Amino acid sequence: MSKKNEQKFGWPKATAVVLLALFGAYLISNYQPVGWIFIIAMFCLIFADRLPARSSRSQSTESKHVTEKPASKAAEETVPDYDPANHGKHVKCPYCGKSVPLDIRFCFFCGKSLEAFKQIREVRLHSLGVIDKALPNVDAEAPGGDIREIRKLTDQILTKFEEKPERVDHSSKFMEYYLPKAVSAIEHYGVLCSLEDLDEDEVRIKGQIEDSLSVIAEAFSNILNRVSTEGLFDISADVRVLETVLKQDGLTDPEFDL
Repeated sequence: MSKKNEQKFGWPKATAVVLLALFGAYLISNYQPVGWIFIIAMFCLIFADRLPARSSRSQSTESKHVTEKPASKAAEETVPDYDPANHGKHVKCPYCGKSVPLDIRFCFFCGKSLEAFKQIREVRLHSLGVIDKALPNVDAEAPGGDIREIRKLTDQILTKFEEKPERVDHSSKFMEYYLPKAVSAIEHYGVLCSLEDLDEDEVRIKGQIEDSLSVIAEAFSNILNRVSTEGLFDISADVRVLETVLKQDGLTDPEFDL
């Protein structure tokens, strides 16, 4: 027996194997069938070391499968990877609250469309930008205070709309028509305030806008209260009030255009 096999079996086991083989052979040579029992015992002793090893491999394979299943399930639930370096500014998704790039159409995490949210956000940023540009030209305290109030209310109203972009249909008329008209009036007013010599029509238009600013601010305040306290986005009643104000002051006429 080689040294490798001796190290594997050990001297006690190797001795037992030899004795079983000799004793079994002796009995078989004397025509005693019981000798086969010793031969079988010898083979069992020789190959006994291989059985646990095979079982161990089987257990290892089963353990591997068990551990891989959760990993596979986790992989299925993992959202698609993306490289933040390939995207611009990040915003918070209004549906799941996760930070996502602004230049994508669908949220990476919840899969919902961000188109309405981006539309509202674009209107908010544009409106605030126009008002901010007009404010430095407004020297009178009362009109300037009304314009700053309108700016604050516009920001708050559209921020509320951003939180519920799925209900944008209820606010589309306000965002697409009456808000731009009010913002355009403020923009026009800022231009008129920057001029030194006004003609008769310009003086008349400037007075009309000044008279409407406080009423527009009140209408915006009512819209914000309705959206904030009642959670209602059906602001048609408040929009009708705003429409009346704009029409009375001629701010919805086609000729009212910069």
